[in-house]
Amino acid sequence: MAARDSLVTHWPDPLAGGADPLAEPPLAEPWTKTAWRRYLDRTEPAHPPKVTRQAYDRMSLDRAAAYDRARDRYHSSLAVFNTPLIDALSAKLGSLLAINQHAQPGARTGLVVSGPTRIGKSTAVKALLADYERSLRTRHPDYFVRRGDEYVPVGYLQMPEKASVKALLQTLAVYYELDQPDKATTTLLQHVVTKAMSLSGTSILVIDDLHFLDVGKEAGQEANNMLKALANTTGATFVAIGVDLEAGQLFTEGPGNSRKTQTSGRYSLLSPQRYQVNTKAAATSWVNLVKTFEDHLVLLDQPVNSITEHWQYLHRRTGGSICSLSQLMREAAFRVQGTGFERITVETLDEITIDYASEYEFRKHLEELRDRAVSTTRRASGAGASRQRTA
Repeated sequence: MAARDSLVTHWPDPLAGGADPLAEPPLAEPWTKTAWRRYLDRTEPAHPPKVTRQAYDRMSLDRAAAYDRARDRYHSSLAVFNTPLIDALSAKLGSLLAINQHAQPGARTGLVVSGPTRIGKSTAVKALLADYERSLRTRHPDYFVRRGDEYVPVGYLQMPEKASVKALLQTLAVYYELDQPDKATTTLLQHVVTKAMSLSGTSILVIDDLHFLDVGKEAGQEANNMLKALANTTGATFVAIGVDLEAGQLFTEGPGNSRKTQTSGRYSLLSPQRYQVNTKAAATSWVNLVKTFEDHLVLLDQPVNSITEHWQYLHRRTGGSICSLSQLMREAAFRVQGTGFERITVETLDEITIDYASEYEFRKHLEELRDRAVSTTRRASGAGASRQRTA
């Protein structure tokens, strides 16, 4: 037993430093308005001051342990938001909210954010809308005190898998924490959800995982029609997020339908992609992202820019995914912290396995390099043999 205990002693301690995981549970998707407020009200771990190895070694055991816990918390929560996606979202959402605020009755122009997986679409939208609601609370504190839980400016719908009309409405009812009568009809659910959104002053409804809405099937088409009905009757600006939605049937509202539809006419499309390095400007953007991550790490022995200089390797490892880069950097920081030499190297990164998609593409890249090397060697050998025969 003691031998097995030694294998986990370096794992994070959720109770260390007086932490209470029951009072502050891990963050989850905002499936209710209470969960959304918890997301808003959370206190981000402070960036621990960077100290030298000599200064760290002079710390008392208790102070060093507290410093290490602070670094663990900070690295765990580390997120980079000064990205091109955040800038594009801020500009587009700001203009949509402005033109929609006093628009005539009916559906407002919405936004679809569609792109590949693991590029931070949902994270960016949540972070931006959280900043928006916090700014409202800062500018109008008396209103929020007076209205309490009544005012819900941001609604959040986590699209249920195999979404149907009823499942969609029930998920929204859960978010607004409404009592759902037993055997409630779809018509009744639509009424109570629409009323709740209107009375709560919801001006933005986020619809996450919209790719679960299969408009190629009857249930999906009916759910899509319900979303359009809610947009008509609530006055909210809808912000939908999904994976490669334009490649599906969402904008044609079913198979074999190429006409302009209500869905395609109601939404602007924002299509963020993974970071590329095929132009100087694109490569600079990726390098800046890597440097931002490196600058936020709090390690004792990491020379400046010693991670950023491997930006090409990091792009190949992650495929230009900000989420994969975040996982790789944060896990590497955890691996080297407390080892006596806290420096992330390529060898450190090679030892870490990240998401399957990125690892698969990286393996393909390595196989292509090996195949090219073998081919080059064979051609060189063949040429050499030919020259010998000629001689």
